Amino acid sequence: MSALDPVPANQTWTLTRELPHSAQQVFAALTDPDALPRWYGPEGWTVDPASVDLDPTEGGTRSFHMVLDQDPAQRAPIHGRHGAVVADRLLEIHEFIPDHLGQPSQHVVVLRCQLDPVASTSDDDAPHTTRLTLTQGPLPAEVHEHARQAWASTLDRLAAHLAEQP
Repeated sequence: MSALDPVPANQTWTLTRELPHSAQQVFAALTDPDALPRWYGPEGWTVDPASVDLDPTEGGTRSFHMVLDQDPAQRAPIHGRHGAVVADRLLEIHEFIPDHLGQPSQHVVVLRCQLDPVASTSDDDAPHTTRLTLTQGPLPAEVHEHARQAWASTLDRLAAHLAEQP
């Protein structure tokens, strides 16, 4: 059961992207604390590598700071926990929205990352494409498009990162 199951549909958004990489490669990029700063965040933001605290197990921490490239004094803290982890298939992140001091609040937004191998047409029968479906909520409908665009930009950066890997 997902933490998003009880959330009304009008409080969630979904984005699907096919990546020409295996589910293992995509999952590794999502959960590797050394890889995350190389791709995470929408265009114009980067992750401070020294701020990453990532334990990719159920209940494990997922915290870091994004830094605005044009003004490094502007930082966006991300405070989260992994609610569900199924290697190479699922990552559900419970993000605690920061309060006015940047500390985690009681307000939680869930991001569900579902990885589905796409059937291969190659001779070796190994899936080389992964369908990554992101669903996030609860969020007010007026922020859905902005969140979807930020994640589309982030997934562009993930695709570029994966393309650079051996």
